[in-house]
Amino acid sequence: MSRQRTALLAVAYAKEGQKKRAGDGLRKTLSSLTEDSPLPYEAALIYTALDDHERALDMLKIAFEERESELIFVNVDPLLIPLRSEQRFRKLLTQMNLR
Repeated sequence: MSRQRTALLAVAYAKEGQKKRAGDGLRKTLSSLTEDSPLPYEAALIYTALDDHERALDMLKIAFEERESELIFVNVDPLLIPLRSEQRFRKLLTQMNLR
């Protein structure tokens, strides 16, 4: 299974309340951060679904610093709606000239 699919499946598990399965997907996603294809954006989606906004914002910061291409969706991704009221999220949008 692709790493992105693993991450999105973990989001689905988190939304369904299956925290253990979501955690397993999160661990797999985080382990990819040290490999050739880092996925901090996907990790941010999982952390958001698990209501861990601080870690989600940490991952988005890493995605920004690494210029991860998926970050172009940060302002419209419905999975990130819970972060929109966070000051760090608004700051990120300002840094990206999306606000």
